[in-house]
Amino acid sequence: MKGGKVMIYFETSDWLKNAAVNGLLRILDSSEVPYKLKTNGIEVDENNLDKFEESYFYYFINTYSNYTSWKKIIEKEYRLENMSPESITEKELKTLNDFIDYVKTKLTSNSYVNTYPLIESLEIDLKQIGKQLKKISLKKNETIMDQYDQFLNTRNQLLEVINVLQHPEVKKFIVSRNIVYDVISNYWNSVSFLHVKANKDNMFEKYKDYFLNPLFDYLEEKKDFDRYSKYKYQCSTCNNKIANLSSAFDLTWLTKIGVDSARKSSHYWGYQTDTFICPECNFLYSCVPAGFLYFNRQGLFINENSSIHSLRSVNNFSLHHVTKFDELEDKGYFQIIDTLNQEKTKQANREIENIQIVKLNADNSLRPYTFNTLSRERLHVLQKNKNLLEKLIGVYVKNDEGYLNLYQEVTNRIYQNRKQFDLIYKLINLFLAEKIKFSSYIWIILLISNQSQRRGDKMNYKQIREFQQYGLNLREAYKGHENKLSGISYRLLNAAKVKNESRFMDTLLNAYMYQRKPVPLPFVEALNSDSRFQTIAYAFLLGLLGEQGLNKNNEEEDSDGK
Repeated sequence: MKGGKVMIYFETSDWLKNAAVNGLLRILDSSEVPYKLKTNGIEVDENNLDKFEESYFYYFINTYSNYTSWKKIIEKEYRLENMSPESITEKELKTLNDFIDYVKTKLTSNSYVNTYPLIESLEIDLKQIGKQLKKISLKKNETIMDQYDQFLNTRNQLLEVINVLQHPEVKKFIVSRNIVYDVISNYWNSVSFLHVKANKDNMFEKYKDYFLNPLFDYLEEKKDFDRYSKYKYQCSTCNNKIANLSSAFDLTWLTKIGVDSARKSSHYWGYQTDTFICPECNFLYSCVPAGFLYFNRQGLFINENSSIHSLRSVNNFSLHHVTKFDELEDKGYFQIIDTLNQEKTKQANREIENIQIVKLNADNSLRPYTFNTLSRERLHVLQKNKNLLEKLIGVYVKNDEGYLNLYQEVTNRIYQNRKQFDLIYKLINLFLAEKIKFSSYIWIILLISNQSQRRGDKMNYKQIREFQQYGLNLREAYKGHENKLSGISYRLLNAAKVKNESRFMDTLLNAYMYQRKPVPLPFVEALNSDSRFQTIAYAFLLGLLGEQGLNKNNEEEDSDGK
């Protein structure tokens, strides 16, 4: 017998399916399409997927339009409007000519030209304008005023192009085509609007034909339960039944995921494939590109699968203000920490065993996906140091090899279960060489380092502050003899690096004797482990360099000072 409407349930599973579910959530949210969150999945009314092809591309347009060639063209409108031939400089003319070249290339490119016929509102021939655009060349001893008419004509052509590109329908199709090739094609290919013969077709209609129509047909089949229950085959990624293999799909269209069973049947038992999927899963996997955030040919997805709420929450970060992929990665990692501190996920936190960081490198054709797993222990370290780590976001230090992203340098060591002392040594060395002008971030890293130590090696906050104060006191004693502090600091630093307590104490003893002061007794009492020695040594050294630390009350709270 046939039933009424169908509620489609998309359940979380492995990283790929979870990325697809996360992508579906983002797409539905962007168009405010209703759905229900369950413990381990989402439930959508089939009627709410009507016009989903519009929602699909709306999400990508809304997320990535600022990173397309379309945006690079239209954002020059204000500059062009205010560009005067009377005041244009040689440098501005070069920039203008470069822009003319860029616009000409894009307007006459295949991806743009193939899209123009889809736009009913297009009233001018953009391809023809692209062909007509010419750079403004000046002969010897000529000025821009000698090419006044060409300048005005070219500027007006460019402004006309920009005006047309900003029309909603033109933007919809041009940006969608940009995103198809720039973003989506890195996750899947060869079917729908990415089929080799579909480069001139309407991408909205092609998506509907390949992903949505088979889904709706399949949902109609499921309504006849008596017939559906007798289906012979079963989807390899869910419990759905499939009538026959001609109505099934495979995973070969997903980048480096599926095996082409038609060409490589030997991969399967008895040469018979068992990796076919149902139309529901086929539709779901089309959302994988939305499950990642993509920037500069790299993508990031955080697979936290303790619950659908946690999966959604931990991936709740954006491309806003991102200028480098590692900044996006910083946002992702910090979102993990932030999620772990939210009240609504505390119960889930107790059950978390690990979180998988999945990264896509579009330039690696052999192994585009890489995986990094964060253990429960590492997550707790991140959670304890959340406030201190936040202070390091966006902090870069230049060294001989380039720039160090301090947030990533610290968090990477936590993920890899490595100590922070080599980084602290490197930064103090740069400070002593006057290549960086601050030491407060080194102090923050030292506090994080202490929180990452084993229980027996960890010191309480007041002890670390005590040794820092000894350094500040000795610095004060050397007023008028500051030239000696540099040599003392280098000797102490090198001794701390190689964990040579004897050399460190000899240098310390000489420094105090020069001022006729005794070495504080806690130095001798506290030196009972390599990790504790280095914490003490670097705390003292930072004090000797004049580091006062941050606001003491907030700092003690941030460092879990007990």
